[in-house]
Amino acid sequence: MRIKEKLSFVQIIYATIVAGLLSGIVKFGWEVMLPPRTPERNMTNPPQELLQKLGFSPELTHLTYQFSDQSMPWISFIVHFGFSIAFAFIYIILVEYFSKLSMGYGSIFGIAVWIVFHLVVMPIMHVVPSAFQQPMQEHISELFGHILWMMVIEFVRRYFVYKSKI
Repeated sequence: MRIKEKLSFVQIIYATIVAGLLSGIVKFGWEVMLPPRTPERNMTNPPQELLQKLGFSPELTHLTYQFSDQSMPWISFIVHFGFSIAFAFIYIILVEYFSKLSMGYGSIFGIAVWIVFHLVVMPIMHVVPSAFQQPMQEHISELFGHILWMMVIEFVRRYFVYKSKI
């Protein structure tokens, strides 16, 4: 019996959705324990700021829903989970062809994403301050949050790979 080594496109899509949603929830939980930004800087969080840079109004980007007497920024959540699902897809596809990217259960890839986006791209776009102006707490939270986030994506990817071999 031949063991299947690659995921089918349907498996990749299903794994992407599960990995993106689950890792997004884990990243939120991480940020509850170790918030990356001060309350003042979080008044307009990075997803809201990014959308505003792209031309969306502050009124739209700050739309909320109420739960347990708290205002929750649903537009930010859409962006957060959208990025998580998109990066899960990119990662799962890349690892299909370049297995070394899964080193450290995806943690190396997570560190690379953090460096590229939080230290380079978002500061260039003025979504967040320059890497030197961000507080150390933000670097610590985002670095380890991205490691954990990508490890969850890798765990889900491996589950689907091993499940497909059965």
